[in-house]
Amino acid sequence: AIVDYELFTTDAEGNKDYSGLYDMTDISDKIHAYYGDLILGDADGDGIATILDATAIQRTLAALSVESFSKNAADVDKDKEVTILDATEIQRSLARMQVNPNLGKPIT
Repeated sequence: AIVDYELFTTDAEGNKDYSGLYDMTDISDKIHAYYGDLILGDADGDGIATILDATAIQRTLAALSVESFSKNAADVDKDKEVTILDATEIQRSLARMQVNPNLGKPIT
């Protein structure tokens, strides 16, 4: 698949501005959302919610590097923040405890 994604901001007159830095996590979320393959709990983007996703959340919260990270997928409880509670929800799911029924399903 070819992804054509133009990055810019616009000023009050509608002129495009291509300068500045872009948050690649947000861009990744937008691309995944467009193609419909973002999975709730799949913070690392490998297609399935696993303990590696809980670890990616923990590493991100501790300001440690991660190879790939999706804030939208990591926000398991959908409270608009990625917190340790999101990692805990993934861990609870893996332990077969009651969790968000949408965990592991495509984000719509």
